[in-house]
Amino acid sequence: MIESLFQKILSCSNRYKLESTSVDSNLFSLLFLITTLTFSVTIEVKAQHKHDYIWTLGNKKPINDPNTFLIDFNNKEVRIYKYPLKNSFNTVSTNYASYEGNLLTYSNGCVIFNKDAKIMDNGTDLNPGFIQQGNWCENGYPGGNQSHFFLGDPGDTNMLWLFHVSYSESANYPLPTYLRTSKINLRLNNGLGKVIEKNTKTVIDSLITNGELSATRHSNNIDWWIISPTGRLDSLYRIFLLTPTGLKGPFEQRIGKPLDQLNSGGGAFKFNSQGTKLARYGYNQGVFLYDFDRETGKLSNFVELDTSRYEALGGAEFSASGKYLYVSTRYELFQYDMEASDIRRSIIRIDSLDGFQSNVSGQTVTFGSLQLGPDCRIYVVPTTSVDYFGVIHYPENSGRTCDFRQHSLKLPFPNQLTRIYYPQYRTGSLQLCDSTIRAANTSGVIDYQTYLNTLSVFPNPSSDQIDISLLGSLYFDSKIHIIDQHGRLVREELLFAGSTQKNINIENLQLGLYTIKLSDKTGIVGLQRFIKI
Repeated sequence: MIESLFQKILSCSNRYKLESTSVDSNLFSLLFLITTLTFSVTIEVKAQHKHDYIWTLGNKKPINDPNTFLIDFNNKEVRIYKYPLKNSFNTVSTNYASYEGNLLTYSNGCVIFNKDAKIMDNGTDLNPGFIQQGNWCENGYPGGNQSHFFLGDPGDTNMLWLFHVSYSESANYPLPTYLRTSKINLRLNNGLGKVIEKNTKTVIDSLITNGELSATRHSNNIDWWIISPTGRLDSLYRIFLLTPTGLKGPFEQRIGKPLDQLNSGGGAFKFNSQGTKLARYGYNQGVFLYDFDRETGKLSNFVELDTSRYEALGGAEFSASGKYLYVSTRYELFQYDMEASDIRRSIIRIDSLDGFQSNVSGQTVTFGSLQLGPDCRIYVVPTTSVDYFGVIHYPENSGRTCDFRQHSLKLPFPNQLTRIYYPQYRTGSLQLCDSTIRAANTSGVIDYQTYLNTLSVFPNPSSDQIDISLLGSLYFDSKIHIIDQHGRLVREELLFAGSTQKNINIENLQLGLYTIKLSDKTGIVGLQRFIKI
C-alpha cells in the first residue's frame, strides 16, 4: 500500500511540472496531495476495525442461570471475565463489535441480542424449523463450524449482515439445507438496533455443508467475498459479493475434489489474512489448499495435502503473515510452511494430546478448531466441554518454537463446544493484528463488576476538577452519581460505552466528603470517595 501511495505521489509530481509561471500553485497542489496521502497512511496505521475484539462464549446451562463470559482484546492484555449474557450457547456463537471494539450485537443461532444483552427488536425465531419448534433453542443452536458470522454493510456503517446456515425445516430431513441472510439496522431503537430482514433463503440445497462459510475483503477493501462450499459428490463452490448496492451472486465454480457432506460442520474453511489463500480441512479427507483472486473471486491451483493423518474433528488457521498453516485434529497439531517449495513435505508435528482433564467437567481437554486472535495468537478450541483453551503464542515461528501450550488459558466456565469464527476484518490494512497485546493472566478470571470496581480519582482532595479513571472500558452506557455526605444526589453524569475516564468540574460543590457511584444496567459497578476543599 505504501509503495502505491508513493507511486501516486511520483506520478503527480511528474504531471505537475514546476514551471516558473506557476511554481506556487503547482507546489501547493503537490504539497497538499502529499499531506493528504500521508494523513491517509497515518489513519490506515491507526485503523483497527476492532469488530472481533470481543468474543462471546459459554455453555448451555438453563437460560435463567447462564454460564457465559467474554474474552476481551481491547486492553493492554487479554482479559477474561464472567458476564451475564442472558442466554445459553450450544455450538454456535457469533458477535460483532464496533470500530472501537465495543459489543454491538451477538447471537447463539436462535436469537439475535443487542448490546444490552436483551433480545433485539424482531430478533427471535432465527433459523426457523424443527430446531426452533422443539426444545433445542433453550440451549442454543447446534450448528457447525463457521456456520454463522456478521459482516458490516460496505455502504452503511450502521447496517449489519448475518450469514447463517440452517437445517431443513422438517424434522424428517435433519440435514443442513439453507444458507440464509438477516439484516440489522443499528440506527433504530436509540442505537439498540432492529432486525429488518430475517432468514432470507440465499441458497437452498440439500448438499450444502453445515457451516464452513468463509469471507474475505475484495481487492478494493470495501466489498466482501463470501464462499459457501458444497459437500458430498460435488466440488461446487458458491461465491457471493457483498457490495454497497447489495448481495450479488451466487457465482459458481467447481475445482478440486468433493468433500463428504456428512463430515462437514466439524472441519474448517479459512482464508489467510491477506485473502490470497484458502485452506479447507475435512476430517477423514485431509486438507485442500487453493489460491484466491480478490479481484475476480476465482479459486485456482488446487493442492491436496496428506489425508492419512486427519481422521477426527479439528480445524485450520494461518498465521497472521500467511507464512504458516496450522492444522489440528482432536489429538494432534501440525504446521505447514506455505513458502516451502514442497508444502506437503514441510509438515511438522507440533504436539500431541497430553491427556489433561478438566476438574469441572471431567472431560479431556482435546485440540479442535483454531482461530487467529486480534493479538496475533492462535487459540485452540477443544471439541469437548471444558474450561480451557490452548494457545499458540508465536505462530510466526517454525516448529515447536511457535510455543504451543495446551490447556493454558483458563476459562470461568466450560465452553460448550462453542466454535469461534471471525473473518479477518483488517485485510488490506497495515496492521492485521496487534502483537503488543499481552497474553491473558493465567491465574484465573474475574467478574465484570470486580474488573471495573477499581475507580481512581485524581487529584483527591480537589477544589475545582477531578479526573475519574477506570481500570477497563465500559461495555454499556453508564451513569456517575455524586452523592454528598448526607446521602443526597448532587450531580449526575453520563458515561458512554467504551469510556475509560471522565473529567468533572466540582467548583460549585460545597466543601466536604463525596461518594462517586458508577452504575450500569447490571447494577453498581464502582464506588470511590473524594474530598472537595
